[in-house]
Amino acid sequence: MDQSLMAALNQLGEMEKAQRRNERVVWLLGAGFSKPLGGPLFSELISERVALWVRCWLASKDVSDEAIHDALNVFKKGEELGLWENAEECITLINEARSDEATRAAILETIEELRNEKGLEDVERQLSRFVAAATAHFVVRALGAEQLPEAWTPYREWAKLLSGRDSIVNFNYDRVVESLFRRTEKRTALVKLHGTVSETLWEDIRDGKPISNIALPGPDKLRSRDEPMVSEAWEQAGTLLEQANRLVVIGYSFPASDAYARWFILSKCRAVTVDVVLGPGEFGEAITGMFARFLGKPAVRNTRLLAQEYLAEGCARPWEDRFNHWLTY
Repeated sequence: MDQSLMAALNQLGEMEKAQRRNERVVWLLGAGFSKPLGGPLFSELISERVALWVRCWLASKDVSDEAIHDALNVFKKGEELGLWENAEECITLINEARSDEATRAAILETIEELRNEKGLEDVERQLSRFVAAATAHFVVRALGAEQLPEAWTPYREWAKLLSGRDSIVNFNYDRVVESLFRRTEKRTALVKLHGTVSETLWEDIRDGKPISNIALPGPDKLRSRDEPMVSEAWEQAGTLLEQANRLVVIGYSFPASDAYARWFILSKCRAVTVDVVLGPGEFGEAITGMFARFLGKPAVRNTRLLAQEYLAEGCARPWEDRFNHWLTY
């Protein structure tokens, strides 16, 4: 081979390595990121199975909360009568009923327990406590563990490989990432767009304090973005998205209740490549198609892997002490 051609190819190779080495990555995380660790998806939140775990966790703290039972009953009755199909719709409608007379009348006519003067306000508070507790208990258990469960291994290895060129935009209420940072002493940029459950959540429930630091579905979630701290978080997320060369979407399916987030991310994202990590189902195909319409098909990869699988494979053979984004999927 001609020496000048060889030199040019080598130069291109070195340029590609430098580009990879300096790549800025935004990790966009949703509930599917925490699912393999025991965290429920929002659609699974209000259920007998989750309620059992929450009751047992609070009981271990000598806290009894009838609100869990009451919230579950209200949800089940509304579901049986066709008012809503999942937790997201339930919370959205109850939130809307505070300001919309037609929605309020429909709910009160259907569910007898809500017909007292403060019924809707009370059940909304109960539901927020339930959601907060359901997303907190499994992380709290891990925080107190001397050794993390084996399922956390790929997550811990991933956290170790994060650098100053990585940043995390997180829609989850839980503290999985914060827990990993404590274990690995990382200081990677982390932006929580829907808030975070309190570390002293069980004490707040015991003392009857309202759960006000997470953004539940409904009109209040959109209005909360005008608050200074929330607005600042979204502004920071926008800057990170504009600066990123690569976007990795893990476990976030852009649900209908997050229509604003879909617009926001697509309007801010300037990434050259996108990895979609939503498993082998329809959500992965839909989100891959959404990004491909903006970036073109070659720039978007549907890995068809779940979060734990993707993290394990990317950490198995790291590229120059960085997560390996260049595996073939």
